[in-house]
Amino acid sequence: MTSNRVLIPLALIAALMLGGCSDQDPAEFDDTGTADEQATSDDDPTVDGGSGSEVPELDPTDLVAGPYEIDDIPGMPDGSTLTVGVHALQVEDDTMLLELYYTPHTEAADPGERWSLYVMNGQSGTQPLLTDRPNLTQYRLIGLRADSGWSMDTINASAASDQTILWWGYFAAPPEGVDTLSLQVAPGHPVLDVPVQR
Repeated sequence: MTSNRVLIPLALIAALMLGGCSDQDPAEFDDTGTADEQATSDDDPTVDGGSGSEVPELDPTDLVAGPYEIDDIPGMPDGSTLTVGVHALQVEDDTMLLELYYTPHTEAADPGERWSLYVMNGQSGTQPLLTDRPNLTQYRLIGLRADSGWSMDTINASAASDQTILWWGYFAAPPEGVDTLSLQVAPGHPVLDVPVQR
């Protein structure tokens, strides 16, 4: 049982905190939300979702490989398809940034319904596999945890039908002289040859 000695000081602290506001000087609250909440706002649904920064204009035709189409996606209505394209595979010092465009297409009953990247990937996190076939080397995402900071959060990033969303993730950079890698975005997806940009 909580002692009255504890309750009385707590009540005094609460009263003092509330006493700092009056009808003429109301309390101010930050209602802007977190970066992730802003990123998934309905006001601008085409966002990158992971970093929390908006991507106001995505061009799904600005690709270095693809696009291709996938159907029969678990978690999406029958007849839905997903268009995937590779926006960039860019070496940055000792790392390599992969950027993918996803565009879901569905005849969902609710036109405002949104689909997370997790669902678009068949109820799975995004874990693309990059392979240097001549050198028998595979590259996987740095830090597989969603909160590692090395890739975008696929749970909270979402798009409505026919809207394009950007996914990004970092890999170790290949050595000099490697100018093409084979990419498979997910099991069952086609294998693409993607140029390495330096």
